[in-house]
Amino acid sequence: MVSFPDAVKMFFSRYVDFQGRSTRAEYWWVYLFNLIIFAVWAVLFFALGGMNMRTEEISPIGFILIALIAIYALAIIIPGIALFVRRLHDINQTGWIYLGLVVANFVPVLNFIAGIA
Repeated sequence: MVSFPDAVKMFFSRYVDFQGRSTRAEYWWVYLFNLIIFAVWAVLFFALGGMNMRTEEISPIGFILIALIAIYALAIIIPGIALFVRRLHDINQTGWIYLGLVVANFVPVLNFIAGIA
């Protein structure tokens, strides 16, 4: 069983490793880690006055916090895909299933666009 710190270390050290397998524990520990990061960010955003709730204007510190979380979100896209593909390998599935899931997510968008036209 993988511990929480080991799972996070493996997540970032196996950044672009699409080969091999990942356990359920590794997958869910990383999911929990990212959930904690985003929750802490949300608390900081509102506690530090990142947004004025009355006027709904974003303060300069809010823009900085948004930029930081956007950079983090972009930084975990590739390792997140790699972890998902390794998890698919662990259940004896091909990693190409991920591509099918991504394409399937665009079907409602295409349906919406076709409905407008």
